[in-house]
Amino acid sequence: MDLKTATFVILVCIGWLNYAPGFGFFLQRTLAARSEKDAMLSLYWFAFCHLVLRSWPWIIVGVASLVYFPSLVDAEQSYPMMIDEFLPVGLKGIMVASLLAAFMSTLDTQLNWGSSYLVNDVYEPYLVKGREKAHYIKAARISMLVLTLVALIVTTQLESILGAYEYITVIIIPISVVLIARWYWWRINVWSEISALITAVIVGNAMMYILPDEGDAKWFAVRMLVTTIITLVVCLVVTLMTSSKTPSPKTIEFYSRLKIHGRGWKKVRDLTGIEPIAAGIKDNAIACAASITFIYSLLLGIGNALFEDWQTFGYYLIVIVASGWVVKRKMPKVIASLRQEV
Repeated sequence: MDLKTATFVILVCIGWLNYAPGFGFFLQRTLAARSEKDAMLSLYWFAFCHLVLRSWPWIIVGVASLVYFPSLVDAEQSYPMMIDEFLPVGLKGIMVASLLAAFMSTLDTQLNWGSSYLVNDVYEPYLVKGREKAHYIKAARISMLVLTLVALIVTTQLESILGAYEYITVIIIPISVVLIARWYWWRINVWSEISALITAVIVGNAMMYILPDEGDAKWFAVRMLVTTIITLVVCLVVTLMTSSKTPSPKTIEFYSRLKIHGRGWKKVRDLTGIEPIAAGIKDNAIACAASITFIYSLLLGIGNALFEDWQTFGYYLIVIVASGWVVKRKMPKVIASLRQEV
């Protein structure tokens, strides 16, 4: 297997795990929905707008740049060059302002999150307890400044935006694997997650020097896989060393609320005598796979329609209908399980 094929396989297998644990802003919006069904439909609408509708303007601009700038060496310059070539002065300014606004929106969100995590989850409960609120606000401001300086140092080591994405992916994916594992094994605890975080940062950065990119040889997916495996092994060892063999009252309470399926929760299930929720891992996995197939078939199918490849579009249309039917069949069970959790 060549490096490009290996990169593709690794990304397909574990590259999406960054999103699997979920994000706070998704939870915030789904909790505001009127019902479980509305919450689920809102996520599908978001996935359609985010992955299907929003992607094609970018793709069209990228394809057009291959025609207008065929000898361009740095592919990341194609988008700004297309802006400079085709947008008039007024729209060009609006476009630049929108890009800067999007950048600042993401930047201040990440810095605020990072600062709140450091103060609320580390500094206040473990390092300095019982101080007045003004003290922790000052600590949050200082930690935000420190995070900004760290981010500036990291960016000096990156040569491109793609490099930044690759660097973050190598660090985040191994942590995400552990965050997912906590839903399948009751013994995963806070030390499991802390060890995963520390290991991923150390091993991920070390892999930058052990397997650096050389010319067209891009090793970032291999670095991600190696970091994930090592992080998972360390996490499992730490879990076995730090967790009790008997479920705690909090663990039992957690299971009693969520009624989680799977062999990893069998011991808790036997202790409580509470049966798991209606939709188990199998139903959720099928619904997840069908949803992914449905969304990406829409994305690729629209592309074939835009380029008037009607035969391939017909194939994608069959897949869209079939995967949509599977989602429609499985989703009532998933929604019923959500209602049962509440």
